[in-house]
Amino acid sequence: MPDHARAITSLPQYAELADGGEGHGFNAICPSHPRTLPLLKEIIAEVAELFPSRYFHAGMDEVNVGDCPRCRRRSRGRPRWWLYAQHLKAIHQAVAAAGKEMIVWADHVEHDPAMLKSLPRDLILAHWQYRAIRPEPIRRSLRAGFRVIGCPALCHSGDMIMPNRANFENMDAMAATLRRGARGGKVLGLVNTWWAPWRGLRDAYLPAAAYTAAMVRQAGPVRRGLHSWPACAGNSSASVAPPAG
Repeated sequence: MPDHARAITSLPQYAELADGGEGHGFNAICPSHPRTLPLLKEIIAEVAELFPSRYFHAGMDEVNVGDCPRCRRRSRGRPRWWLYAQHLKAIHQAVAAAGKEMIVWADHVEHDPAMLKSLPRDLILAHWQYRAIRPEPIRRSLRAGFRVIGCPALCHSGDMIMPNRANFENMDAMAATLRRGARGGKVLGLVNTWWAPWRGLRDAYLPAAAYTAAMVRQAGPVRRGLHSWPACAGNSSASVAPPAG
């Protein structure tokens, strides 16, 4: 929102809202079209009503906005990130009106940190880094006063049957980065992402998911290996169990 918007813009009644042109892998829904924001507000209100969580993840990752004539006119003379930031703030207002706290993927603020100063401080930034962890963007968000969530990956863009050593090292490094920045209560935790699970063997990912829960629970690295699976599984069950009462 507006990321990965082809599910909306491929529909005939919304095709005119596309920003980026046909065939654009990460096309956007045009943030400058007069029909866009009313449509997204309807979607946000409907989703917010369906789910009781206090949080609303608005996405907004991996998107290129500003390609259409409307956006070019609107953002003339502005930094490239300005249009994205304006739309993010509009979505934030809609999410707040629905009574939710907004989470957004942080790749755009990692690429254009100058926009941080223009964003509402109650925004929660989900930093997804799936290869070598870059601590500085996370630290920068914390210094600017934002709450953050660290997001490594069990599986991402490549075709992977099961998590490999690089995935485990990615999880370890992200957790270590979050622990070092945890003072002040702005680090909300870790979300281990698992993209396109149909590419791999589902059960092959479960030990890695349990490993993450065990690592977070004991605040440090967990010894990897089949012999540690029962302990990891126990920690996983405890970590995802709902609070008593």
